Amino acid sequence: LVYIDKKTPIILPNEKKKLIWDILIILIIIFYFFMIPLQISFNLDSTEYIKELSNKWGMSMKLLVYCYDLPEYFLIMDTLLKFTSGFYHEGVIVLNRKKIIHHYLKGGIYLDLLAYFPLIFHTFFEPMFDESYHFTLGCLRLLVFFKIKRVYIALTAFEEVIITDGRSNYALS
Repeated sequence: LVYIDKKTPIILPNEKKKLIWDILIILIIIFYFFMIPLQISFNLDSTEYIKELSNKWGMSMKLLVYCYDLPEYFLIMDTLLKFTSGFYHEGVIVLNRKKIIHHYLKGGIYLDLLAYFPLIFHTFFEPMFDESYHFTLGCLRLLVFFKIKRVYIALTAFEEVIITDGRSNYALS
């Protein structure tokens, strides 16, 4: 923990880059809120679609799969960034690393890890399943709905930045 403290800077919640990142994460989550129910309802198989694109564009199947999974990798990166991102507590920015880690462990990492289970399932267990696999994976991907709390947290942070005009001088470290 001390090594991480010295080498990794704390990201301020009112930094422009952090706000842009939060907007990107919100857009990804909203995209999933529409895409996943559609995939389940209409039995859309992303594997077949990716194969079709690979043949049509002459691109590597692996590259297209990585591009398809890219939003999920962004969500995982967001989870890692939460360990180095300050947060607002009653209008005060908290920058103490131990408090940041404790705050995240207490308030959301379990739901985040649960939301990533489908990616792990897809990555490691896909070859073991038959036709019903795609429906099962689609249903498991509904776990991403646990990320709705992330949208609320980001909107609350936006509200704090707006209230303080992005210049909060109060920091708890």
